[in-house]
Amino acid sequence: MPLLASRQPSLLRIAAVMLTAMVIAVLLPAGGANAAPTVPDVVGRNLQGLPSADGPGSDRQLQRGGDIARVSQQVRTPIRFSMVGFTVPPGAQLDFRTSVDGVRWTSWQQTTTDGGDGPDPGSAEARQADQGAGHASRAPGVITAAMWVGDASYLQTRVAGEGRRAIPEQVVAHLIDSGGLGRSALDKTADALGAAWRGATTPAPAQAASGRPAIVSRQQWGADESWRRYGPSYSSTLKAGILHHTAGSNTYTREQSPAVLRGDYYYHTKVNGWSDLGYNYVIDRYGTVYEGRYGGITQNVLGAHSGGFNTSTFGVSIMGNFSDGLPPKAARDAVVRLVAWRQHLAGIDPLGTTVLTSAGSSRYSAGVQVRLNTLAGHRDVSATACPGDALYPQMSSLRQRIADREAQFAKPAPAPFKLLMASRDTGTLSLQGKTVRGKIFVWADQRAAGTRQVAFWLDRRSPAAAPQRVAQSQPYNFGRLDTRALTDGGHTITARVRRSDGTAAEVTASFQVQNRFTVRIDTGGGAHKDRYSRKWSADSRYLQGTAHVVNSRIAGTRIDGVYRSRRVDPRGYRIRVPRPGRYEVRLHFAELYYTRAGQRVFGALAEGRRVLGKLDLVAEVGPLTAHRVIAPVAVDDRYLNLHFSASVGAAAVNAIEVIKLPAAG
Repeated sequence: MPLLASRQPSLLRIAAVMLTAMVIAVLLPAGGANAAPTVPDVVGRNLQGLPSADGPGSDRQLQRGGDIARVSQQVRTPIRFSMVGFTVPPGAQLDFRTSVDGVRWTSWQQTTTDGGDGPDPGSAEARQADQGAGHASRAPGVITAAMWVGDASYLQTRVAGEGRRAIPEQVVAHLIDSGGLGRSALDKTADALGAAWRGATTPAPAQAASGRPAIVSRQQWGADESWRRYGPSYSSTLKAGILHHTAGSNTYTREQSPAVLRGDYYYHTKVNGWSDLGYNYVIDRYGTVYEGRYGGITQNVLGAHSGGFNTSTFGVSIMGNFSDGLPPKAARDAVVRLVAWRQHLAGIDPLGTTVLTSAGSSRYSAGVQVRLNTLAGHRDVSATACPGDALYPQMSSLRQRIADREAQFAKPAPAPFKLLMASRDTGTLSLQGKTVRGKIFVWADQRAAGTRQVAFWLDRRSPAAAPQRVAQSQPYNFGRLDTRALTDGGHTITARVRRSDGTAAEVTASFQVQNRFTVRIDTGGGAHKDRYSRKWSADSRYLQGTAHVVNSRIAGTRIDGVYRSRRVDPRGYRIRVPRPGRYEVRLHFAELYYTRAGQRVFGALAEGRRVLGKLDLVAEVGPLTAHRVIAPVAVDDRYLNLHFSASVGAAAVNAIEVIKLPAAG
């Protein structure tokens, strides 16, 4: 009886938890595959070096291939972990093994380095990673790929390489628990029951009517959006896909796949210091497709999967290591489904080639133009074995299968005719989908016999609206359109053909007008007067903020009133722009403040480029005119970074303008 009594509370508690989980699941709104699963928090710990076997300074060594490896002690880790990666000394090679109980050990596993994963060199994301922002460890060295181990509480390493640093004490182990190993059995039971009853478990791959494969959303696989550093960046065009493998373990179960992905996400953001998961899409070995980097599965999201070649590409990675064996057929089939849909969406020929310009990779220097298949392997652009020696020879077969599948997609009915455009800077182009500026000429490509007239509407608001122009004979021209009279943004031209047999056909072309993109940041106030009632000229468009006048004579000038901004942020500004490209930065000065030598010592950096150093305002600025500095700047992502420095006083900027420049050529 005492034994039974002692078990009753535990049994009752288990029953209560199970019943509660079922009740909650039933009462929650039925979300089906869109419901967010209950996922445990991802826990990470860094283990700074493992002591060498037999104590510090031990010379205990093992033969590792042709090298001598130094072996660590068998260490109990501070947390149970499901995934591990390492920061190793440059030039060193590391193997590791794990154990659940310290008695039964796995075989030694060899680590691999990324060999080209990551953001494009020089991008804001790369600078952030280089500066150590968000790193789980700032120890110098090479970061390996993360490896899935399932469940472990003990770790042992062996390090091979030359130099005094090639020892276990110089290794940092990054331990990750992405599967809730530290949670109680009751908590795990409640999680599993709640997820199952809500239908929030990983959906089986299925083919949508649109050709799009089923894709598990970030919410579904449990992405913690607070880890992302800033909003997504986008490429203006998409030209190719790049296939990867994660170089991790192949032993995970179907149920563990989301935990593997959460671990990779944690590793990319917290250890590598990237802004998000590097890949745009991830596929597990069971054929399930997962949404990768945030920003929209149909958008040209700039990833961090192929350093130097992220722009205009999307990255697809299969979970696992495929150096010695092929991914399962289910995974290869999922690659075909996903890439066929994504390339069809972007209008990419799966059997074609394209030319990409390197931003600087481990294989190609910056500026080198490389011709690639529209589905390339990671090793085609970087010095890496990815996507594995077994998988890479299958690339040609995959491309053919993708082309065959895309050929089955429903093709849209061809338009009866096209609306064409031409401008001083372009030849004849289809108007549909173009971004235009300045003056353009528009006409209908309608030469069929029997056409009586073509009516045109610009931004037609209703079917009953009267046309702006009706062409009664060839050429059927809408005529000249000065887009500067239109607002920047989306517009349409509709053309309706009437034929002599009474039939009609209609086409609408959508296009974007972009004559002037301008961002204005107010850092001060409006115009002010000095004590002699002379008005200091400040741009009247900048109406917010506060300012004050200093009524004291400054040596070497005739300016008595000093207009001083108090709102400029000394940390600088991160200005969002529509897309990568060339911009003009204009800095408007609304303060005169001098050193005794009559010079304003002030610096400005835009995207890391100095646009203003020591400036002699005495020579350049009149008594009643604000100074303005103009500089062109290249932006390689969707954010322009602007920083100020001043050795005297605060930064003296009244306003900042960022203006989109026309594309070169």
